[in-house]
Amino acid sequence: MNLLLVQSLPKDIINKIISYTYQPQNPILINDIQHYHLSKYNIYKLYYNKWILKHKQWIPSDTLWFCYELKKFITNHYYLYKKVNIKYINNYNYIYTSLRNKEDINILWGTLTPQERNIFISIHFSNIELNNL
Repeated sequence: MNLLLVQSLPKDIINKIISYTYQPQNPILINDIQHYHLSKYNIYKLYYNKWILKHKQWIPSDTLWFCYELKKFITNHYYLYKKVNIKYINNYNYIYTSLRNKEDINILWGTLTPQERNIFISIHFSNIELNNL
């Protein structure tokens, strides 16, 4: 953030902003955020190992397969499909027809809970693949 801009703000506004930085966050939310980033990093590695290293596919195929399998997983589980559809009703056509796979993955992976992400991972990868991370 621009330090000059912050310094130009009145002290009471600065103090109000700083007070928000000290408020504890919901542990469930913190766990979800941590799981999102760690699981997304790991699943990208798993797809890279599977499609680029093992099957000798071209570079974006790992991301394409991840996006395809994630959309298929959500579509095949009605409660997930309904949750994504309700959360993103205005962007529904965009999500399912877009060619921007990394953006789709970020949105769809973020709508899943940590438990749902773990189910997806366990369906698509063996314990041996998971242990080799």
